[in-house]
Amino acid sequence: MRVAMIGWEFPPNITGGLGTHLRELTATLGKRCELHVFIPGVEDFIERHERFTAHLIKTPRIKNIYENMDIVKNYNKEVVKRVIKLDVEKPIDVIHAHDWLTAAAGIELKTFLKKPLVFSVHSLEKQRTLRDLDNYPSQMEKLGVEKSDAVITVSKMMKKILVSDFGVNEKKIKVIYNAYEERAFEYVDIIKKYILRKPLIVFLGRLTEQKGPENLIYAAKKVLDRKKANFVFIGAGHLMEPLKRFARTLGIENQVMFTGFVSEDEKKSFLQEADIIVLPSKHEPFGIVALEALSFRKPTILSKNFGALELVRDAVVVSDTKSDALASAILDLLGSDEKRKQLSKKAEEVVKSLPTWEDVANMTIEVYDGVVYS
Repeated sequence: MRVAMIGWEFPPNITGGLGTHLRELTATLGKRCELHVFIPGVEDFIERHERFTAHLIKTPRIKNIYENMDIVKNYNKEVVKRVIKLDVEKPIDVIHAHDWLTAAAGIELKTFLKKPLVFSVHSLEKQRTLRDLDNYPSQMEKLGVEKSDAVITVSKMMKKILVSDFGVNEKKIKVIYNAYEERAFEYVDIIKKYILRKPLIVFLGRLTEQKGPENLIYAAKKVLDRKKANFVFIGAGHLMEPLKRFARTLGIENQVMFTGFVSEDEKKSFLQEADIIVLPSKHEPFGIVALEALSFRKPTILSKNFGALELVRDAVVVSDTKSDALASAILDLLGSDEKRKQLSKKAEEVVKSLPTWEDVANMTIEVYDGVVYS
């Protein structure tokens, strides 16, 4: 089977779960089919990987995607040209587009080539922005779901939202959970480098409204009024400076650190040293970061909004997103070595039972088979 997959993020340019998903999926899926992956790049270039071919399309890097929507649209137009050219050389069997960023190309290619379209929905724009908008991204999400032959989503929670919001037949949607693969890394002594003291409470994610870092700042103040601790926020985003000012206003700036973007080795070193990991997202259709946190066998506090809870509920403390609930959960864990040990043990058990990327690839092939041979 010959597959044209259209993405927006890919290593080394990863800003979220979509890029991680594509990196892992392509490495395993390419063993089961002839896979061609179309992604933005610094220059036009075709790169042969061991298990797939990457078609890089010259695309300017975007800081604010909403102010540069034409770049996304032009990328989609160029993808259409490249896939048609590839199909002329040897017919494509199935087109696979990911999220609204690539929906336009997928729909046009389905119409022009008369080939089945699989549309993966990792999250909706209203979940990222926390606003209901009838804009280009939301329009493309709706069209992608309606025009595709099959929809893949990352959780039952996300499936329910698609059925509710778009009226799509639930039989059209296949839930395929994300996986997580542990990898070796070079340890960085972050305690010494950043002059940190234990206990260490770590947040990992983009500093945006969706991820809920402002609620954790409120919670940090309530925790620090009663316990000594260091809070570390790993990640970048437009809320960084406002969050720093807020920490100063609360008088906790000396116990709260913002790292900005860090290397993979440093990120994993922080997770290894963490005493508690807190992920207070307001909307998270899945959240690969939850699996990453649990892979370090650490007590993890997730908001109730994680789709990943369908897999890992027993291994985490589930909290509301409000600061009082977060502070209460953190203080409860800080006050009990036994509870932390129990959660660490459960995390180890859960990690062993998680789906692998081989499982994800196999289920994706089943979806392809369903649309190609139906």
